[in-house]
Amino acid sequence: MRAGQRVLWADLSRDPHVQKGTVIAEPVQAWTPNDLTATAPDAGMVAVQWDGDVAPGWEYTQELADAS
Repeated sequence: MRAGQRVLWADLSRDPHVQKGTVIAEPVQAWTPNDLTATAPDAGMVAVQWDGDVAPGWEYTQELADAS
């Protein structure tokens, strides 16, 4: 996934109300479940700024789908 790409949760892609977000360029401070960190806590993760959320979060790319 590339910075600027619009994404949504892959398993909810058919839900018209699913929250969407934007992959943001790293390095960036983003949330894991327990910490705010500037490096991805695991391989295959990207920082996503979800629409309506204050801070971005780290998400696994295999759980995301293109929303553009």
